[in-house]
Amino acid sequence: MTYPAGVEPTLEHFAGATLDDVTVDWRNGIVRVTFLPLPKLGEACAIRATDFSRVDVPRGGAGASRRVKGATRNGRSTEILMESGETLRIESESFAIDVLGG
Repeated sequence: MTYPAGVEPTLEHFAGATLDDVTVDWRNGIVRVTFLPLPKLGEACAIRATDFSRVDVPRGGAGASRRVKGATRNGRSTEILMESGETLRIESESFAIDVLGG
């Protein structure tokens, strides 16, 4: 993986990002959450959770926020807090951040 200017992305980089897509690959046990280019990195990134056991993706309707307030990983749980107060939660064995490019 190549990171911009030698910076390895962390969940802290997702604050202020715009959530683009959530994909659940049920057969292979993979959840992928993609974001438009992160303001702090200038690169589009994705969170990839493998061997998942639970996915919660609440959405508050037409006025739902697409902007991320923050993201954390604690044990098996990854949480993405949206500015609107909704929280996406993924329980998984494995977790990675993928850089997708500009």
